Amino acid sequence: MKFLNYRFLLYLLANFILLPILKFLSKFLKLFNFIFLVYPGSVKEINYYGPLWVRSYVPLVSIIGTVWSNDAKYRGLVASIPFLIDELKKGEEALLKKIFLKTEEICKSLNISNCALAGRLPSLYIKNNLILKTPFLMGDKGTIFSIMETLEEVIKKEKFQISKITIGVIGLGFIGKRIFEELKKMGFKSIIGFDIGVCRLLSSETKTEKIYNNFYFLSQCDLVLILTREGQDIKEIIPYFKDNVVIIDDTYPFIPKDLIKILKQEKRSKIYRVVMTFKDLRFIPPLPIFKNHEIPGCLVESIVFSNMKENDNIFLISQQSFNLKAREIGIKPKICLY
Repeated sequence: MKFLNYRFLLYLLANFILLPILKFLSKFLKLFNFIFLVYPGSVKEINYYGPLWVRSYVPLVSIIGTVWSNDAKYRGLVASIPFLIDELKKGEEALLKKIFLKTEEICKSLNISNCALAGRLPSLYIKNNLILKTPFLMGDKGTIFSIMETLEEVIKKEKFQISKITIGVIGLGFIGKRIFEELKKMGFKSIIGFDIGVCRLLSSETKTEKIYNNFYFLSQCDLVLILTREGQDIKEIIPYFKDNVVIIDDTYPFIPKDLIKILKQEKRSKIYRVVMTFKDLRFIPPLPIFKNHEIPGCLVESIVFSNMKENDNIFLISQQSFNLKAREIGIKPKICLY
């Protein structure tokens, strides 16, 4: 209860006292460079910011914290909507438009140049044919960079020989399809994609690249990337995993503790999650399921964008050029083993 009260009091202070002051000061000063728009991954996370019934009375987009750095150009605000992702899907286009307009309004009032969208928000906008324009960033390049950098570090740590292992990708959605293409460039013995929406093997099947909706073939994978909408989605397919499999988790919410326990006990798995770090950047207060210095991949694009000059937009054109810029300024994976 003490923790709940602490979060709730901060929430009230930020939105009803500090925000009006910040809007006034932002007319004269550049206080923050970006907003990170998040959503609760569970009812428990909603409760961090007050009782569930409070949702009916809070703003559609609320400030819940800061992204802080000693370097002023990397400072940002964390904003949240009070809806779970399934509730957003039900609201569809009308609700998404309202969130878009309210966030845009906050950005203008605070003189903020860009907004990073967390998790599945970009894919929801795409699904509803809504065009994301300035100040909104898709965040996909930052997410792909984070997954691939984490993958390379895990390969080093586990002393895998790429040419001798099979890698699997579970979830071939907005990000998963792009990751599958990136993996083709690395020289794995075999790459297998899994997606329940795939009715048959794709016509692009080769000796080293296959896509299935049958998880039976998961038993061939030495290393697996989990890119489903949330960690709980793998519950029914755990029996198909290979013994001693290494898993990299980029879901939200993450793979829950009970499933991690089963994977470790029954499959002797090692499970890593995708988290980045950058200089002294930290969340105050921390996001509910992260430590204060852990950066989700979907925020990386905002950090890179904040470091750019007007003629630097070339770094957002291709994934390769973006990766070079992100490494150049010092964004790195934090190896987090469950």
